Amino acid sequence: MGGEVRTPERAPGGSPSIADDTWACAGLLHWMLTGSPPPSHGYASVEQIEEAGVSDAALRTALLHTLTSSRPDRQSDLRPLRRELARWFVEHAGEEPVVPSLKPTAPPPLPASTRPSNRPSAHPSTRPPATPAQKRKFGAFTIGAISVGVVAGIALTFLRPKRVQLIAVPEKQEAPPAPSALELGEVPVTGENEVGLGNKLAVCMAGYLPKGTFTKAPDVEWLCSETDPRAGADKLHGIIVSAGPKAGASDAMKIFSRIGWYAMPAFAVVRAGCCPDAAPLSLPEGHCDMDKKLRDVGDAVVSSHDVNEPLKAYTESIHCELNRGGAKMLRRSDRPVGGEDTAFLELVKHLD
Repeated sequence: MGGEVRTPERAPGGSPSIADDTWACAGLLHWMLTGSPPPSHGYASVEQIEEAGVSDAALRTALLHTLTSSRPDRQSDLRPLRRELARWFVEHAGEEPVVPSLKPTAPPPLPASTRPSNRPSAHPSTRPPATPAQKRKFGAFTIGAISVGVVAGIALTFLRPKRVQLIAVPEKQEAPPAPSALELGEVPVTGENEVGLGNKLAVCMAGYLPKGTFTKAPDVEWLCSETDPRAGADKLHGIIVSAGPKAGASDAMKIFSRIGWYAMPAFAVVRAGCCPDAAPLSLPEGHCDMDKKLRDVGDAVVSSHDVNEPLKAYTESIHCELNRGGAKMLRRSDRPVGGEDTAFLELVKHLD
């Protein structure tokens, strides 16, 4: 990208920080998608990022969260960006990679450093620009790499012609099979090895729960359509047990055995992360805005904002409902006990 990579606030020669690394990773993605680095002062809106050449709305939003010129709104570490890109990758992992044309008039849009000689070109400016469609498809490789947390090294790996070769395939070497639906379900958003979970929704859910929660494919088709947080919390707890290990207790089982009232916020987090376009959570006959407080908790965790204030507001809504006689509606009469909110925060900690 040229020059020293740093956030707009850091003066030349100042001490580097994690925020600078995060800015650099987002800048690398920006460069991969547009062919140029982001402006040194950042962006003020998604419209500016669109004008720079990023046509995908989800990617524009992810880049704005990390490359915004507003320091208070900017994400300072890589975890939120990794989760956003991991979610994008799961949704787009089945798209075809860039296949270069064999016609001499249309050379493939590979960077000069990836030619078979592995030597950088002395004339990089002669490389033809990639078309918008090629940029979007090529971005899937980059995003998949970034989502596993080793942005620079893996990005360079994806830039090398592994799947797109200009030389003949050696004898006895078979072309890799096209990914199947099941194989796509085996790609976890955490970038770690997991069992085959069957579909993208199950993979996403596994990314919001501790590692090893599922040892077989869970039933998750209800997740996005379930708007009742009471039922959703019960179903989430149920699949953690039914699809978990048969011997011993998983970390998720241990947490849910003491999470109590805070199983509903846990469901709100998973649903907000895996069903961004779903209908909002709602509770019948509620007068203390508990459903809204649950949505706020889920949104805070998914966007990596401070969850303490939304969680405190949710706790207050519990007491508000119980004080006004809403125990029947909530299907619980006891008040929260010590350790329930701590169990929820322990669950959230696994996302770090």
